[in-house]
Amino acid sequence: MPQIRTSITHRLIKALMLIIIISCNKINDPLYSSIPKTESINEKYLIDKEYHEGINYLGGNTHFQYFNNKVLKRIGGYILIPSTSGFIKFHTNDVYDEVEYKNNNTIVLITKDRLNTLAGNKREITLKYGKIIKKITVFNQYADTIHYYYDSKNRLNRTDQYLSRQIITKSYAFDINDNLQKIFTVQRMRDGQIANHYTSEEHFGGYDNTKNPLKGFVLWQDIFYRSLSRNNFTTYTFSDRNHFERLKWELNYDIHGYADFSR
Repeated sequence: MPQIRTSITHRLIKALMLIIIISCNKINDPLYSSIPKTESINEKYLIDKEYHEGINYLGGNTHFQYFNNKVLKRIGGYILIPSTSGFIKFHTNDVYDEVEYKNNNTIVLITKDRLNTLAGNKREITLKYGKIIKKITVFNQYADTIHYYYDSKNRLNRTDQYLSRQIITKSYAFDINDNLQKIFTVQRMRDGQIANHYTSEEHFGGYDNTKNPLKGFVLWQDIFYRSLSRNNFTTYTFSDRNHFERLKWELNYDIHGYADFSR
């Protein structure tokens, strides 16, 4: 009898530990850690330097639809319109992303529009332990891949983006509060030529002391920077050899004390 009771006790302990582990993984899953759910984000808070486009934005609000705490659709995207200085990204709700969950480790974002002119534009995101480790972007039949690397504290340390002719490496630096402070970017030709060497720096500051409602919201590149920190930054600068950009925001807060990025 004592042996049977001991065996049952061990099984119960193992079962309890498994439940605790699953629960903790669900709570700490960076894809769904926003509390409360982010229903809308105003374009003015978004930053997208993935392709170093330097394009101005004209925008409104992006909206998200959920099912069982998983985001299924992003309504609101950008189309390029010509201007005297090149092109401007114009925000419209006629562009949207559908989110497909292939399995526990693969998520596919497919960009569509009502006229079906963006068919084929998609991103395939690979996860490991709830963190993004690879993203393959297909745009107009052209693909590039980004690999993500983390430090011992599970903070993003480096990304390597492989384009058709270039490799773009970003190094990420955080402070003791786990807030992103700096991104240093180096771009080289894939054949290693230094003649086309390109560098840039991005700095983040003015952090508040409240929890970040976008923490872990990593699926979209224009929200990605805001998803990395514990708190919310209010200043941002970007500089390279030809361009300097400075942004500053005054954040609004909801009744629960979270930053309200919808207004």
